[in-house]
Amino acid sequence: MKFKLGKSLKNDYVFLLSLNFFIIGLGFLIFFSIGPQSHRLINLEKILKDGIKNFNLADSIILIIFGIMMIVSLICFIKRSLYLKSFTANCQNIIAKVVDINYIKDRCGVDVAFMFEGELCKKHFAIMNNSQTKYIHMDSEVELIIKDENPKKSLIKELYFDNE
Repeated sequence: MKFKLGKSLKNDYVFLLSLNFFIIGLGFLIFFSIGPQSHRLINLEKILKDGIKNFNLADSIILIIFGIMMIVSLICFIKRSLYLKSFTANCQNIIAKVVDINYIKDRCGVDVAFMFEGELCKKHFAIMNNSQTKYIHMDSEVELIIKDENPKKSLIKELYFDNE
């Protein structure tokens, strides 16, 4: 079983959202600092030429807001990536049945139920609604991968991994 970054980005809502926030923050930061002169809120040329003494409060606030947004989203992206990659070892496969599914534009919430060690377990997944996830519908069966014998740590296998 091999983790696929592209497949995960296409299917995992949280993973894609964290990457999008980073890219949006970076885009705004670039636009406000080196974009058209009329839109520049941060005048990097003046700061570099005259030094930090011309760095005003508005510049600081914009840098702080977009800097924090980018840092938090990058940390979320890295943590989610490491979490998803951790499913490649010490995991077991189990079949689950889709018991509820809710569509909201380009994403969907999928609730599955499965038996694990004699107990009925339920899990909710936030995934993207795309061509790879169209096979997931009410009463369909999906293969879950469970980590560390903990049913709360599970993923829909086909959305994140390829068989080697």
